[in-house]
Amino acid sequence: MDCETPAREVIIHVEKHVRQVVKQLAKKHPGKKLHEISWEDLLQGTCEFIAGHKDFRIQDPETGSGFIPMGNLPEPEAGRMRRVLYWNYELGHQILTERMLTQLKAEGVLPPEHEKRFKTALGRTYLKSSIELRQQQLRAFTQLERKMDKAKLEKLILRAKEVWKQNDIQQRKTHEADFEKYKILRDALHNPGGHNLLTSFTVDEPSTIKTPIEEFRKKLEDRIS
Repeated sequence: MDCETPAREVIIHVEKHVRQVVKQLAKKHPGKKLHEISWEDLLQGTCEFIAGHKDFRIQDPETGSGFIPMGNLPEPEAGRMRRVLYWNYELGHQILTERMLTQLKAEGVLPPEHEKRFKTALGRTYLKSSIELRQQQLRAFTQLERKMDKAKLEKLILRAKEVWKQNDIQQRKTHEADFEKYKILRDALHNPGGHNLLTSFTVDEPSTIKTPIEEFRKKLEDRIS
């Protein structure tokens, strides 16, 4: 199995699937924002979405565990590995991101007009990336620095980091409490939940970097250099 899909195409496929699963969850839980849906219902709904969608195949048919985003790609030629649309971590990463963004907006920490820039700055892919996409992240963050009040941007970064950490703890607790029920997900949310731009720096430890803004920017710049 090989993921040769270019990063830009990965974004198209992942974001399409995330829109679909969010829409399906909204129909099942009317009146609730994504972050208001319990982790039990969110994980179960995501499992149902994957199991019933033509773009996904079960990774281990014997146990029903794991999934592979295959779409309608042709069978591989002799001697070649099968191409996938994207790694399952990409879907988990974007679901976690969308849930966090809806909570930040509801709390008034993330103004709607800055949502797209902040989402781009966080990274629209998890594993599959490119220098061009990383440069876009840095440009989006630069725009946030110019358009948002410094204190509000710092508050946004700190709160986002806090929410991301809390969400990772809760989704792991829920998943591990009944692994068999959510086995189709395997570690699609676990891996990105524990390794993300928001978890790659610690603002409460001694550092030569003075502010969360400077530290966030440095992480983005390091990814380009």
